[in-house]
Amino acid sequence: MERLRELANEIYLHAILYHKKRSGIRERILSMLETEPVFGGGLYETRKRLYELFLTAESSEAGNSEERMNEVIIDDIELLFRQAGQKPPIDYGVDIDYFLPELDAILVATSSIGELLHPELIKSGAVICDVSRPANVGKIVQEKRPDVLVIEGGLVKFPEELAFGQNLGYKPGVNLACLSETILLTLENSNRNMGIGGRITMEDMYYIQGLAEKHGFTLASLHSFEKEIDDDYIERVKAAVNKPQVVSEFS
Repeated sequence: MERLRELANEIYLHAILYHKKRSGIRERILSMLETEPVFGGGLYETRKRLYELFLTAESSEAGNSEERMNEVIIDDIELLFRQAGQKPPIDYGVDIDYFLPELDAILVATSSIGELLHPELIKSGAVICDVSRPANVGKIVQEKRPDVLVIEGGLVKFPEELAFGQNLGYKPGVNLACLSETILLTLENSNRNMGIGGRITMEDMYYIQGLAEKHGFTLASLHSFEKEIDDDYIERVKAAVNKPQVVSEFS
């Protein structure tokens, strides 16, 4: 649980310090600070610390944000929301089955080699993006839940129809993001270590994103279980949402 708290804290920091648009988590925290009395609830120091973070984000000096990325703000945010009788923007836990029935959108990204999501617990109409390799969403989900959309994450389209042997099952010009990242670093003759061991930094993410734009690498079209899907496929999934014959199978 402590590792999950650290990750949630990091997401909060990114939302405040790097996400300049007023939306998502950033919007919820700002709204809370603006709606509640600034000095109310005995939370003056809590609110002051959070306001200072937002001021840092608005500063013209980019280095200021990076310096504050090691701060712990999750306690302040959780206290602020619970004092107002609201759930914090991020909920976390280790019981997948507890959270699964409530989720509309699911991002799966683990190093596990097993299938982690039980089809009977997935919410009707849920959209799942499975970034893991090997995949953590088994084909049983596709077979048993036609009302759930499973998308393969981490697929990149090259500027040309290149293929490497069997191309890992994808058509020429499409391949995994991990391999694409290696190709980009090679094109730049770069020897930087990206994601080996510790956490990936925002700086590294923006660096790779810049290389992708420079060399014409883009997101691949949507794939599901190694096959390209189109709008008709998505419409069939939408049509199956909350249909009695789908729901009753698991009720």
